[in-house]
Amino acid sequence: MGILEGRTALVVGASSGVGYGCALRFVEEGANVLARASGSQNRLLR
Repeated sequence: MGILEGRTALVVGASSGVGYGCALRFVEEGANVLARASGSQNRLLR
């Protein structure tokens, strides 16, 4: 069980860099994540 289990995070700018890293980490810690990425970045879909 992650420290963010049951919480929801909204990440803007998740197509690369810090935003992408934060979105992945939030998922790893158990959060539900809504990520906004510019363009067609399918790598966020898991």
